[in-house]
Amino acid sequence: MAASLGLVVEELDPFSGQLIRVAGSSGAALFGGGPLCAFPVNNATAVSIARDKTHTLQVLAAGGIRCVEGEYVFLRGEAKMQRPGGRERDSALDMAQRLGFPLIVKPNSASRGRSVFRVESPEELADALSAVAGVDAIARIERCLTGTEYRLLVFDGRVRYGFGKSALRVAGDGHSTLAQLLADLKVGTATMETLSAGQDLQAVPALGQDILLSVAANVAAGGRVHDFATSIPECIHAFAARVAAVMNLRLAGIDVFAPRWEAISDSGVVLEVNGNPSLGTAAQRFPPVVDALWQEILLEVTGG
Repeated sequence: MAASLGLVVEELDPFSGQLIRVAGSSGAALFGGGPLCAFPVNNATAVSIARDKTHTLQVLAAGGIRCVEGEYVFLRGEAKMQRPGGRERDSALDMAQRLGFPLIVKPNSASRGRSVFRVESPEELADALSAVAGVDAIARIERCLTGTEYRLLVFDGRVRYGFGKSALRVAGDGHSTLAQLLADLKVGTATMETLSAGQDLQAVPALGQDILLSVAANVAAGGRVHDFATSIPECIHAFAARVAAVMNLRLAGIDVFAPRWEAISDSGVVLEVNGNPSLGTAAQRFPPVVDALWQEILLEVTGG
C-alpha cells in the first residue's frame, strides 16, 4: 500500500522483515512487527503500560472504567527483596478464596491467549500458576466474566470495527480424531500446536461430546469470530473513545464482556486493552476497512 501512495519503503532488517522505514514528502516513520509496535501514532509509554495487564486495569479503574476484578502474584524469586510482601505465590490461595472459584489464571504480559486457564479448585490453581511461571514472572487471578467477549478497534475516538469472539470448541462424531476435527475447522498449524498442549490429538471423542479446547477467545488461540460490524452505534463510539483516552492511546484494541452487542456501553466490563492490536481478522473479512485505516495512518506520519 505504501508504494501505491507514493511513499518510499526501506527495509531496515531484511532478515526478519519486521523493521521498516516509510518516508513521504515531509516526514518518515518507523514501523515494526513481532514484539515491536506497528503503529507509530501511539505513545510508546502508553503501549508499554497496555502490555502489562495489571497496570492496564489499574489505569482503567483510576479512570472510572468498569473492568474485570482480580489480583496479581509474583511467581519467581527475582527482586523479591526489593518489593513489599503480600503478593508472592503463597498468597495466591487467599486471593482466590476472596474472589471465589471458578477463576481465570493467566500471564500478566503474554499475548495471543497463551497459557490461560480456568480453575475451580486450589489444586487446579496451583497447577495453573506453575504453568504460567514458565512464561511470565507474574500471574493474573481474575473472576470469570459472563456474557460475550467483544473486540473494538478504535482510532482517534471512533470505532472502526468490532466483532464478537468465542473460545474454540469441537463436538465429537464418534469416529474422527481430535486432530481431524480441528483440521475440519481449518485450524492453522501454529494454533494447533498451542491447543495440543495437554490434549491427545489422536483421541476419538464420543458422538456429541463437547470439548472446550481453549479458555481464551483470542483468534490466535483458535477463537471463533462472529457479529463483525463496521456500523457502530454512537454510544459504543463514546465508550471506546473514553477507554482509549484513559489509556492515552490513539489506536487500541479493547476487549470487553457484555450480555449483547448493544449493551456494551451500559454494562460492558473491560478485560484488556491492546496498544498494538492485530488487524488480521478484519483484513480477512473487510479489507477496505483496514486499507482505509492504514492509508490514514501512513499519510499522517509521512506527510503524504
